[in-house]
Amino acid sequence: MVNETVKNTLIEFKNKLKTLKKIAEEKQKAIVEFDYDRIEDAVKQEEGIVAEIEKFFGADFEKKKLFDLLKNEPELCRLRDEIESEASEVKKLNSENRYLLSHSISFVKGLIEVFQEAGKINKRV
Repeated sequence: MVNETVKNTLIEFKNKLKTLKKIAEEKQKAIVEFDYDRIEDAVKQEEGIVAEIEKFFGADFEKKKLFDLLKNEPELCRLRDEIESEASEVKKLNSENRYLLSHSISFVKGLIEVFQEAGKINKRV
């Protein structure tokens, strides 16, 4: 018999991860479009969702104690697998976003250097 409380908790956790994934996808679009306001909004939303997850679920998920309890429940194991899949997708999106931000910062720094050099050249002429 599946414990409904555990099942509902896992479903809520999965839904939080789906929301986090959507926010990460939106942040990725904002990064590519150099839309600072949307990036900032996405980061605030991400922080809110992560805080909710930490507050609601606590350290049990970090220590994977809860997942160990699910071993003999097929329905809960399916939910666990879905959660792991969502978490993996969020991790991948965050890695991609980190890469995009890193290259965006490098690009902007390069532009600043070019404009600074152009200013020095113009001052000399």
